[in-house]
Amino acid sequence: MDSQQATRLDTPPFSVARFICEGYEQDPFKQMVVGMNEGITYAEAYRRMVALAGFLRREQGVGEGDTVMIAAPNIVAYFVLIGAIQLAGATVALMSPTVERTEFAGIYDRVHPAVAIVSTEAHCRLAAECSPATKVMTATCPVDGVLSVEQAWRGSAAWDGPSFDEDPKFVLFTSGSTGTPKAVQLRGSSFCRHAGELTRALRVKPGEVFFIPVPFAHVYGVVALHTALSHHATVATLVKYRPEQAMSLVTSVQANVYLGVSTMYLRELRENQDGEWDLSCLRAGLVAGATSPLAVFEEYEKRYGAILVNSYGMTETASHVALRPVTADPSLPFTLLSDITCSLSDRGTLQLRAISRLSALCPQLTTNDCAEVLSSTTFRLLGRLDHAIISGGIKIHPQQLEAEVADLLAPFQPCYITSRPDPKWGERVVLALSAISDASQLSTPGSQLLNALRERLGPIRAPREIVVFPTFSYTSTGKLIRQKLK
Repeated sequence: MDSQQATRLDTPPFSVARFICEGYEQDPFKQMVVGMNEGITYAEAYRRMVALAGFLRREQGVGEGDTVMIAAPNIVAYFVLIGAIQLAGATVALMSPTVERTEFAGIYDRVHPAVAIVSTEAHCRLAAECSPATKVMTATCPVDGVLSVEQAWRGSAAWDGPSFDEDPKFVLFTSGSTGTPKAVQLRGSSFCRHAGELTRALRVKPGEVFFIPVPFAHVYGVVALHTALSHHATVATLVKYRPEQAMSLVTSVQANVYLGVSTMYLRELRENQDGEWDLSCLRAGLVAGATSPLAVFEEYEKRYGAILVNSYGMTETASHVALRPVTADPSLPFTLLSDITCSLSDRGTLQLRAISRLSALCPQLTTNDCAEVLSSTTFRLLGRLDHAIISGGIKIHPQQLEAEVADLLAPFQPCYITSRPDPKWGERVVLALSAISDASQLSTPGSQLLNALRERLGPIRAPREIVVFPTFSYTSTGKLIRQKLK
């Protein structure tokens, strides 16, 4: 297949498929995605994409109005799967490959996929049980009696003509950190616009290598891959995040832009105390999700020279809608991206208005995030409404307290503020420490740390005791599941 054929191929304008085609035209033998032990060039990605699109159309009968679901880890061919589905004209539904049986069935019932591309034998069985009419394919390990995507693209003729949605549809699911995951429909154009905003915020340069360890099935992973591919860049990723592998891969590919979550930066600092991995190749990074203490990011910037930016967003907004420097004053507000405004709801939570950026079903979005709105384009986050602690009739936001005492808590990370039932006050504020911290000397009410917190926060808002947890529970994207601290 020559470059002239790639040039003539008609592709959706706001799509991964178009980025792959453009990358093939510009530099066919450039690595598109690199993992720990394998990689794929733009030429090979293009060849596989058009072959799989042809298979989906002719052999599986996929077309406009259908949905194809992907439940796979960050394999190097993940972008190929998305591009092929878009060329076939179907909606791309992305599900975490780690969901349990009950959650899988609930998601499946909401999506009703014509084809399910899964990565485990257990999910092959579950897909068949949920809907015998759904055609099941495997993205990774071979499963007896189940066609693999590799067999499909090796044995199929190329896709041969336009049949796509001009603005491809995605169905994504919320992280589940605050309850049952919800399905949200988004458009490729939203991700492309956000990619442009992120490019400007991180000052992305031609030829830079992206490290994207967050799951591609999550909204942050989707906007991250759109950002990288819009520059026809090389993307380094991991099937499963581990700090040692992450630092090894960053070093080997000399990654420049890091799109991760706060817990990843924290773990890498902890695991690289002896400087075994030189991460000075990193120039910029985006930190999504709940932030770690200021000292963590200051240390990361000081040690490696990367400039870090903190983002605010959610699935319903196609990822980030506001940014701020993470190493500035912790009270520095978030600034909304262009064409977005904010206000407060009657409940004191943040409202966002931006028809072009939010879900098509939701021109105005009322969040559950309590905030202080400073102007129509700037705000400070206080914490989630459903995480608020009511102690003696006073509303206390744990995340706000964590920001106020970040310097005191920095030596004991990871740690969080939560509550316990109290017969007198309703709830009492407590400090949750991980067992990996040296917490033995801190567990008494009169400990030095508790006294320092009380002096800073006052007697009502300060933690009254320390509770040690064997481990904390996080979502696949590194978000703390605060309900499990109760």
